Amino acid sequence: MAGLRILLAAVLLLGSAGYGSPVAAAEQTLRIGGTGAALGGAQQLLDGLTKRRPELTGIVLPSVGTSGAIKAVVAGALDIGLTSRPLKAAERSLGLTARPYGTTALVFAVRRDNPRSTIRSTEIVDIYEERITAWGDGTPIRFILRPPSDGDTEILMRFLPRLTSAWQEAAEKRIAPVAYTDQEAAEMVETIPGSFGPNSLSLVLAERRPIKALALDGVAATVETIRNGTYDLTKTFHFITRPETGAAARAFLDFAASPEGRDILESVGIVPLREGK
Repeated sequence: MAGLRILLAAVLLLGSAGYGSPVAAAEQTLRIGGTGAALGGAQQLLDGLTKRRPELTGIVLPSVGTSGAIKAVVAGALDIGLTSRPLKAAERSLGLTARPYGTTALVFAVRRDNPRSTIRSTEIVDIYEERITAWGDGTPIRFILRPPSDGDTEILMRFLPRLTSAWQEAAEKRIAPVAYTDQEAAEMVETIPGSFGPNSLSLVLAERRPIKALALDGVAATVETIRNGTYDLTKTFHFITRPETGAAARAFLDFAASPEGRDILESVGIVPLREGK
């Protein structure tokens, strides 16, 4: 709910930023937000759309996560929500529509000054079980956690079931920092020497983060390896909308599905999907 309050406050603040009254701003400005890993790509799509359609204005708001995006769309605080999962039955019953639009890689990231370029699945488990405690140059490994309820955590546990108990134990003992948003996770990797943690290829590329995505089991995370399935630790983004989607939101969705929009998605590590796939 805190994230939703922030969104509502942001909508009101538009009125004091040269857009006229808050109500008018809400009507004229396309509001997009949700899971942090998708924000950079959405911003680039919005920039591409407004360059083509200068009469349209929009804003990509800070991360509120997948659940926050869905609540904000229902409340009318967002015109388009960005999620990393499809809608649940109860959410669909509210009249919402989910449009899958692209798949990105879930990666393990390190600082750019780390000499490592690849990691094995077994090493990931060993790191979180504290069997491996230092990098090859002797730098202590500082691993980063995401909350147990986070979508990335759920994907990781399905991919590496052995990781579950070590992750839970580290969280309970508070022996590692916990990043509550994708942006916070990236900032921790950037600033903590020897850091190691999960993030998304789309965020690393779209936000030009000074961190390095490690190849997994010898396979680098790229658009090509995501598309051909050789890099199989992935997640899919969805656009969430209400039935009464406005003209600006429809223009954004159409642009995202256009050849130009698909090129933008690929440039930030997102493999475009056709609606319904």
